[in-house]
Amino acid sequence: MAVERAARSRAPDGITDMAWRALVMDARMLLQNWGTDLFGLGWTTLEIFGVARQPGMRRLDVVGLVYLLRGNAVEAIDRDTALIRVTPRDTLTFQRKLVAGGGVPLWKWVEASQGGAVGMAGGGSAFSAYPRHPRHVNPDQGAG
Repeated sequence: MAVERAARSRAPDGITDMAWRALVMDARMLLQNWGTDLFGLGWTTLEIFGVARQPGMRRLDVVGLVYLLRGNAVEAIDRDTALIRVTPRDTLTFQRKLVAGGGVPLWKWVEASQGGAVGMAGGGSAFSAYPRHPRHVNPDQGAG
């Protein structure tokens, strides 16, 4: 799986090892809790795992959901949005339609940093067999 391959890699240039490990942990937790749901709702690899092509770039329009988690939990998802719990009283809404082209999945970031070429923007699949999270909330279908 691509996320696990990234987890075994050193941090890409331009990001600290601590920040890289936190990003990978967020990716693992998101996949464990919501992977099947996100895939089933049609979220793309870049909408979930997108990062700017070059780590030093600060382009929020090309980053996916994982990049914005920063250790916070996803509370609910639907076809268009993810609700991130940032404090006990506050949430952040991530809108997948706002992700522009030009990013790469986080595992392609590692490859580029370590001398590999960055291929297709979607590159590979992070999904295989992930358990369905029992707290899934989809307003169109009710709790799942």
